[in-house]
Amino acid sequence: MSTAELLLTAFVILCALATAGAQAAGRRKVVYLLKPLTTLLILILSTVAPEPVSRFYQTAVAVRLGFSIGGDALLMFPQTPRRIMLGGVCFLFAHLVYLPALATIAGVRVSPVLVIPFAFYAGVWIIGLWSRMDAQLRWPVAVYTVVLVSTGWLAAEQLIQFPDSRVALILVAMLLFIVSDSVLAFERFVKRGIGLEPLVMVLYFTAQLLTALTV
Repeated sequence: MSTAELLLTAFVILCALATAGAQAAGRRKVVYLLKPLTTLLILILSTVAPEPVSRFYQTAVAVRLGFSIGGDALLMFPQTPRRIMLGGVCFLFAHLVYLPALATIAGVRVSPVLVIPFAFYAGVWIIGLWSRMDAQLRWPVAVYTVVLVSTGWLAAEQLIQFPDSRVALILVAMLLFIVSDSVLAFERFVKRGIGLEPLVMVLYFTAQLLTALTV
């Protein structure tokens, strides 16, 4: 890892912890500043790798992070169904951009032993939230859930076909994304206001950072 990557990684960790701390303390204005800044630093980190695995993969990660900044900006303010939908669209495109790059590692194959648990989790998530969401959010959230969980499934398929520490790191990042969004959905649609947002931020930024480090 280069000096620039080490410094950026350190700044990202500090900013992420400060963001989570500000969220826990209810300092919304600080969160409005630090949350997109942290993701922007991760985006910059993804572009400075001296020897990326491929330019296509590096570009996909950077574009994914760009969409994530848009999603961050929309979802960190007081929530309305429209804002939730637009923020979700940003993150949907972030995941869709990354899927083809992920598939370049070892191609696409479908292993029932992997598909079934991921599909089951997506189904439980959708069914569990369906009656708790506004009607206009149900299908968009269902589509987003399928795409998000697909990133975890595809990362697992890649690791089975190409056992490698970098691919293992990708899988960990995708699983952290899934856990992060699951916790976020639980707080927003099931048990509101129970103070899980700092945890969501830590999981989210860890996932983004790990993804950038796989470039």
